[in-house]
Amino acid sequence: MQNYKKALFALALSAFCMGVTEFVMAGVLVDVEAYFSVDAKTAGYLTTLYAIGVVIGAPLITIPLSRFHRHTQLLINLGIFALANFIIFFSQNFYLTAFARFVAGTQHGVFFVIATLAV
Repeated sequence: MQNYKKALFALALSAFCMGVTEFVMAGVLVDVEAYFSVDAKTAGYLTTLYAIGVVIGAPLITIPLSRFHRHTQLLINLGIFALANFIIFFSQNFYLTAFARFVAGTQHGVFFVIATLAV
């Protein structure tokens, strides 16, 4: 029972982190515009690409991952998500940041499919 509670806590914490990652961009768009020297519309693509990644990632990436055990699926998923956010954190190029946001979005969609099945 204790392991079940730990697993559920880890899934809840991961879901919270993904939600924050998705919506935090709306609060920092002005800073993103200044940092990358882009206009508001262009900076807004970071939010759009993340959302598109969620929609595309869920069906297209979940199927190839289904051959692995759920624990392995979650580790791969969260590893790619963390790597994408690591790239975003250190990126000084808008297009690299946009690509990494898209990749993070794909993993967000996959996570909710896997996490739903894991519980």
